[in-house]
Amino acid sequence: MSDRSILVRIASYRDPELARTIASAWETASNPKRVKFAIVQQAGPETVDQLSIVSKDSRVSSFQVDWTLARGIGWARRLTDRMWQGEDFTLQIDAHTRFAQGWDDALIGDFESLADDRAVLSCYPGRFVINDESTATLYQASPHKIVAAGEDEAGVPRQTGGEPCPGGTPALLVAGGFQFSAGTICSEVEQIRDASLGDEFIRAMQLFTHGWNVYVPNAVPIFHLYQQDAPVRAHSYSADFRSDPKLVRVMQKLRMRSMEALNQTREGTQHAAIGPVRSRENFYSRLQLI
Repeated sequence: MSDRSILVRIASYRDPELARTIASAWETASNPKRVKFAIVQQAGPETVDQLSIVSKDSRVSSFQVDWTLARGIGWARRLTDRMWQGEDFTLQIDAHTRFAQGWDDALIGDFESLADDRAVLSCYPGRFVINDESTATLYQASPHKIVAAGEDEAGVPRQTGGEPCPGGTPALLVAGGFQFSAGTICSEVEQIRDASLGDEFIRAMQLFTHGWNVYVPNAVPIFHLYQQDAPVRAHSYSADFRSDPKLVRVMQKLRMRSMEALNQTREGTQHAAIGPVRSRENFYSRLQLI
């Protein structure tokens, strides 16, 4: 197990936690040599140099653009897909993440116990709270399915964590900040470029219709900095773009494209998110059962 490589994929937007996320992954891994990173860094002046400490580390591949050129989470995650170089496994997370000790062995063990090479392990990570520059408090989450929770006022699907359930339970919906699977998913099911609004729902339908199977992990060795715990200095893509009249127009165009992608995925004509293995109707039938 120790020689199986893992590509950790991160789309980072002006995130002050990025370097600490990388450090946490390596410090807690059973075998840090096998843990590689594919990072799309949408940087502001306060974060432009944060990867300099790992710039010569062969385990890190990165692509940096100025924050004004950011074009949404789907666009950035698609670029991380294209940075896959044949690693055995891949883990998609957010740039503000911490890890439990031995997380790499735990996730590989969970994956192999399913005997399904098209498995995707996903649920919502636990939360962490920053204490100071070097320490954080981690709050463990129980394994659970993600369940639908209606729509917001714009018609964008909502989802939430369901009741705890045993590891290995088949599921359907996924968390953007925790998806572990075989590395081949990066080339077989590239993320949808315009998927920002409802991106997790689009991804779940994409995986299902392409024949990938979501499962609940046996444990949740990933911890996320949720909005309520984020530092005041944290940047928001939407807030930053609203602060500039030219970028407001860009954001409006991106939002329109994102809604089009969401509507076409849900009920429109054939879309790139819809695969040939299982139908959209089958996805909705399964969704009603969860």
